[in-house]
Amino acid sequence: MELRRIIQILLLTLLPAVLHAGEQPVVSHALLHLYQDRLNDDRDKAMEYAEQYLYDVDLSSIDTATVRICADLAEWYGTERYIFSKAEHWGAIALNAYRRLGEERLSAVTESKLAKLYYQQYKYHKALKHAVSALKYFEAHDDAESALDLYNLLGAIFYMCGDNSTAQSYMQTYQDLAQELQDSVAIALALNNMAIYCEDTATQHKLTEEAIRICGHTDDTVRLGKIVLNAAGTAIHSGDLRMAGRFLDQSRPLLSNVDLSGYYNYLKASLLYKEGDYAKAADTVARAIDFYSGTEFFTAQSLCWLLSNDIHLALGDTVNAYNALTHYHSIDPALFNVNTYVELFKYQHELIRQSEREAFIKDSHNRIAVASIFALAFIILLSLFLSKWTRDRDRIRRQNHVIRNYQIENQRYENDIRYKTESIEAKKVQQYRASRLASEISDRLRDLNREVKDQDIRNRINSIRNDLQNMEGDRWKPLDKYMPELDSPLMKKLLRHFPNLTVNERRLCVFLNMNLSTKEISDITRQSIQSINTARTRMRSKLGLTGKNISIQEFLSSLE
Repeated sequence: MELRRIIQILLLTLLPAVLHAGEQPVVSHALLHLYQDRLNDDRDKAMEYAEQYLYDVDLSSIDTATVRICADLAEWYGTERYIFSKAEHWGAIALNAYRRLGEERLSAVTESKLAKLYYQQYKYHKALKHAVSALKYFEAHDDAESALDLYNLLGAIFYMCGDNSTAQSYMQTYQDLAQELQDSVAIALALNNMAIYCEDTATQHKLTEEAIRICGHTDDTVRLGKIVLNAAGTAIHSGDLRMAGRFLDQSRPLLSNVDLSGYYNYLKASLLYKEGDYAKAADTVARAIDFYSGTEFFTAQSLCWLLSNDIHLALGDTVNAYNALTHYHSIDPALFNVNTYVELFKYQHELIRQSEREAFIKDSHNRIAVASIFALAFIILLSLFLSKWTRDRDRIRRQNHVIRNYQIENQRYENDIRYKTESIEAKKVQQYRASRLASEISDRLRDLNREVKDQDIRNRINSIRNDLQNMEGDRWKPLDKYMPELDSPLMKKLLRHFPNLTVNERRLCVFLNMNLSTKEISDITRQSIQSINTARTRMRSKLGLTGKNISIQEFLSSLE
């Protein structure tokens, strides 16, 4: 064993030199040897070597053994790493190679797996195409066990695309065949399907419980976990939180992979959110996001970020709420645009039905010509539709981006204005009360001065009255600390262009920039309206606006 490890290290050390020398067959053989050696004890590392090996070979002329490596790599990416784009890539390569080699059964098996991958990514049109193709082979060769899952898959595809009649037909075929084969897992899934279609809540619960009971006697814990979690999701949606909690507790021992763990934490966070336990809900949805990170569960990720946004808004945590919304919008919606895939499914379904119709008129050249014209027209219409849809999507995306920016900017301005207005109003009240108190004290001192005979005391009283009057002299100073705009970039820029502006004129600019009326400024500064108007006229002259049809507010806005 030690000798083999030494050989592996030497091979890895020599790889760069071999690559530089152009000895591609030797490199490929070394990678293949490393893949085979690690397959049993370190599957992840083995798959890395397998991918490097496949990149080094000519995939257009590979043999059956190499195609199986492609299929194995696709299975690993799809069921263990959850990187579905790579799973689809290697699965498609394996399918093309099997077809070229004439391996019909392996082609059908690969198409069946690809159909499930495409269904997970909402690509119903591609899932339909491969599922129908694989099912035709299995039906033609009386392979009921292989066809069983495809009936269920096709039922789910048509159900998701709104064709309930065709969906129920496939589901019924699936249920009948499951009972005929005595497949417990399939029977449990059939009962779960019936629960989905059922509108009566009590019957739905009974069917779900029976499906869980039957599947619980099998070794398929992944399917069991999915059924239980789906039941929990249905209970949350219907508002039965107690039932949802029971199903979630039941599913915890079944969380054997990333998909189940992420889905469980998302449902648990949804339940806690509905129960009002926002702090625990925030921690739980964060765990769900951690599980889905690094995978291509884009729809699940977007749902988690939306839920995180709602939870943090409920907590009053606007920073994390905005962060969650930013992550949500960072996920390309085209990756899980269900409506688009449904439309493509309809076209694909029509293509399949058209293909079946063409089989009956295969010998008629005229009919084939007509069918070709229709197919060409369909392709043109589809191209036009996709082109228009793409343009509309980009336009809407740009508009939404602009609208979001405007909304954020407007909200910021509204918050600033509200804060400043409240501060000034509070200071106005304080200044008014202080002025009233000073006036009353001055009047009382004046009355006292008349009664006092001692000239020294009368002089001191007059001095106090003068101090009180001087305190009222400058009515701007108490507002200085409530007007931080005096040091704002706008005021600094204004002072650079017009250095002859007085402090009071700069303060008047601040009030005008806040869109306050003359009366409001008069109330705040306790100056007459005529004095304010005179100050405005004088300031227009200093700003060079005399005789121009532009207000001071508009002039200040142009400086920002």
